[in-house]
Amino acid sequence: MIKLAARNLLRHRKRTATAVAAIAFGVVCVALIGGFFQHIYEGFAEAIIRGQTGHVQIFRSGYNEGGFRHPDRFNLGDTSALVKSLESRPEVASVMSRLSLQGLMSNGAADLPVVIEGGEPGKEASLSSYVRVRAGRTLEDGDDFAAVVGRGLAESLRLDVGRRTTLLASTGGGAINTIDVTVVGIFETYSQDYDARAVKVPLKVLQQLFGADVATSVVVELVQTGQTSTFLESVDADLRQAGLERRSWRELADFYEKTVELYDGQYRVLRVIVIVLLFLSVANAVGMSMYERTPEFATMMSLGTRRRRVAAQVFLEVLLLALVGAIVGVILAVLLAHLISWIGIDMPPGPNSTLGYTGKIILSFRLCYEAVLIGLCAGALSSVPALRRILKLDISDGLRQAI
Repeated sequence: MIKLAARNLLRHRKRTATAVAAIAFGVVCVALIGGFFQHIYEGFAEAIIRGQTGHVQIFRSGYNEGGFRHPDRFNLGDTSALVKSLESRPEVASVMSRLSLQGLMSNGAADLPVVIEGGEPGKEASLSSYVRVRAGRTLEDGDDFAAVVGRGLAESLRLDVGRRTTLLASTGGGAINTIDVTVVGIFETYSQDYDARAVKVPLKVLQQLFGADVATSVVVELVQTGQTSTFLESVDADLRQAGLERRSWRELADFYEKTVELYDGQYRVLRVIVIVLLFLSVANAVGMSMYERTPEFATMMSLGTRRRRVAAQVFLEVLLLALVGAIVGVILAVLLAHLISWIGIDMPPGPNSTLGYTGKIILSFRLCYEAVLIGLCAGALSSVPALRRILKLDISDGLRQAI
């Protein structure tokens, strides 16, 4: 039956080629757009991880409910043992301690509320590959009383590289403390809001401002982002036993899930539209072919061939047609994806961002599999009108059509 189906398709090569081209075009559209969305997802995730959060952050239990306002109550104390334990795991690339405080930043003429982050400059530089330095440089291990500030904050306070500024925050005992730092760099991330209020200083400088050698979080960088779930499962029990809690980058940036949900909804609508268009295109070609072959079907039935067998033969032809179109579409999609990724797509900054990016196409096996299924489903649906016509065909009317 497969051989006969292939021979029947080759009887009308132009019509078959048109149907194959329609299915291939639909598969290419679905695969490329899905690959573009996949690149957005991965790029956005890496921007979050390597711009702010790391893969996993570990806190004292209860910190996320009130610890940011009262860091003295939820500090981790000496984190050296925890850092050493985490660094011994093979999936961990680096582990660093952070201290985060709310405070004020003054340029001598104006004060603004800020979030002050103290980290280990060498490790932070390795993690923060998605942080763009607009002026000056990043923090280094040898820096003392130096700071880098977000672009929005620098513009608000009119800060330039080399300018001295004052940071004010509460100490662990509740007193107010100040410290003078020199701006050595101005940075920019994917988040405009974050850039408008973030100040980064060496951990030892912020500990001096806080009045204690403590940290509020431990940030874990993994070798691969895909290892996040496995890592969390392996450390959950030990962390709970130690009175600690952890948050993955997805939990720390809940807007990522909302963004993915939004794009996924658009992609689902697009797939429905493509299926409908493919159905109309292929159904038209199949319908014309089936109408011309009505005498042939009537003759087969008059010679004793069952209607169901004739219908099965037609369905197999359409399915073979859809399979060829889907395979051709996937091959074209892979070639176009490499070409487009090589050229790049200049994209404007997203919402709440000032950074543009170069769009690419990332085709996974899952996307190609879904695209092939869409092509096959569209082909199968397009055969329904023809199959109904065959099952209801009057043999005598069919034979008269040949006269």
